[in-house]
Amino acid sequence: MVYPFVVIEGIDGAGKTTIAQFLSHLIGAAYVKTPVGAVKWNRNYIDKLDPLPRFLYYVADLAEASQLITENLLRQPVVCDRYHLSTILNHQAMGVPVGMVDFSALQIVKPMAVVYLWAEESIIVARLQARSEVSSHIHLERDRQLQQAVHQLFLRQGGIHSFNTGSYRIEEMPQLAEEIKTTLGL
Repeated sequence: MVYPFVVIEGIDGAGKTTIAQFLSHLIGAAYVKTPVGAVKWNRNYIDKLDPLPRFLYYVADLAEASQLITENLLRQPVVCDRYHLSTILNHQAMGVPVGMVDFSALQIVKPMAVVYLWAEESIIVARLQARSEVSSHIHLERDRQLQQAVHQLFLRQGGIHSFNTGSYRIEEMPQLAEEIKTTLGL
């Protein structure tokens, strides 16, 4: 049996983790949040590097995430919280020549669907300010110009399903997950 692999993408504060977790529960999927390996465990160091070496670490993590996803897909569907487009577009917005990496040669597993979540800038900022945890990449979250550039790059991508999370309160996010499930035919 071929199980579905869905990726939830978006800038910080768009609701990726919330929706990915709800959708995973709805369809009985494994939930994978990237980064998964060395980047996850060394993020305080890696996220402070210049953009090019940072990008290369994230590319290596994509290969590791792909392996983990492939293993999970043998048993069940997978919903991934950020994947290849986040790596590519975030670093492209930082000025990294992302074309230097041949992503097809990496043979990363391809999702059956990519969902891009977004919200108006004022809502994103309010959500980020409400977060209680301090992430290691907070300086990137607070770089609103960078985040807006990434948002514009996502909007120019073809073949993705876009959902505005701005009108949904946290208690309404399960309804949005259900809408995404229906849209994707899961």
